Amino acid sequence: MTATLRRDSATGAAVAPGDIRSPLVTGLLVVLRLAFAWQFLWAFADKTFGWGFATPAERSWLNGGSPTNGFLANSASGPFESFYKGIAGDGWADWLFMAGLLGIGVALLLGVGMRIAAGAGA
Repeated sequence: MTATLRRDSATGAAVAPGDIRSPLVTGLLVVLRLAFAWQFLWAFADKTFGWGFATPAERSWLNGGSPTNGFLANSASGPFESFYKGIAGDGWADWLFMAGLLGIGVALLLGVGMRIAAGAGA
């Protein structure tokens, strides 16, 4: 038995049987996705350039600051506390952290790789 796909009248996209979503819900989900994208992209830009929201200019990544040092060194607790404090401020951890912020933000903004972005964000 094969499932027949129908076309959404508003977007023209193929819709699987049983996938009933109103345009309002679709619009709200798009706004929510873009809001999450903004959060990740703003965190990336603020930590890179030090715009003063959460990162002062003198501690920005471009001025030699470490984006992971403050978070991992001060907020880690539990069984992995020593591991997180050990990698806080390492260059490879900074690069991975910043690449993750940028990658997740761009994926959410463009709406591509959503499952990968959701897994990476979690």
